[in-house]
Amino acid sequence: MALPAQTKAEQRLWYDEAQKVQDRIKASEELLGIPHSLWHFFSDADVRANEPSIRDAQFKQVRAHVAVLETGAIPPDDSKQGSFGGLFRSLWQAVRGKG
Repeated sequence: MALPAQTKAEQRLWYDEAQKVQDRIKASEELLGIPHSLWHFFSDADVRANEPSIRDAQFKQVRAHVAVLETGAIPPDDSKQGSFGGLFRSLWQAVRGKG
């Protein structure tokens, strides 16, 4: 699949594949703490198709995360303090007994 997903059909394909990846992440203890920005990358194909500045920023951020992952480490949480993403992560970790 070519990125960014420009057409509605390409976006549907992206979202189907992204959902599979998200399901695997949610089932993994090691990957639970992935950066909040990656969740946005999974769900923002339509935004990237219409907003070049957001697309460029998201691809830059994902490339940085991939560089960290290639070292065997998990990229740090990039949720903003007090954000819904940070709250969700804290609640999710508490529910899973990690908090």
